[in-house]
Amino acid sequence: MIFLKKYRIRKAYAHLQKSERQRKGTIKPVTIEKAHFIQVTVSVETEESYNEILNLIGTLKSLGKEVQVAMFFSTKKIPSYVNINEISDDLFLFTKKQTESVFKNPHSLLKHFTESQSDILLNLCSPSLLISSQATVYSNSKFRVATTDSSNYYGDLLVICDPLTPISTRFQLIKDTLSIFKNH
Repeated sequence: MIFLKKYRIRKAYAHLQKSERQRKGTIKPVTIEKAHFIQVTVSVETEESYNEILNLIGTLKSLGKEVQVAMFFSTKKIPSYVNINEISDDLFLFTKKQTESVFKNPHSLLKHFTESQSDILLNLCSPSLLISSQATVYSNSKFRVATTDSSNYYGDLLVICDPLTPISTRFQLIKDTLSIFKNH
């Protein structure tokens, strides 16, 4: 059984590499300040990281940005600290049980998230998850930025940082890095 799972993972990454090479369109770098619609993929491990991402969403919305977030939990069920009644329409929650089926058809799970055309996609998953890599590759975003290790990187810009870095620090690193595109 483990052999089949490893085989499926290798096939999924091979398919991702092929899809990334075949990606068409122009890259349009944009800063956080100039972007109107921002998509974020993030892996949530603890209640602290969940609260961190909610604060980040609140900050971006207070700046007048439209934000769409895909949260990936490492548990089989959504944790008890997540209040389902307070979840907005632009927040997608995925559990480990849901994302284990991505080997068969990742498009069905990520369809609504990847079909949206955003100005920028921020992949804050660190270390990189297969499902977040699939969201990055299949995204219709104009510019894709990630904070992952360089071994499984997909997107237009990579900001390398320690995998244990908090989400807010990773976001600040991206924001500072994108500031070089201020005049473009």
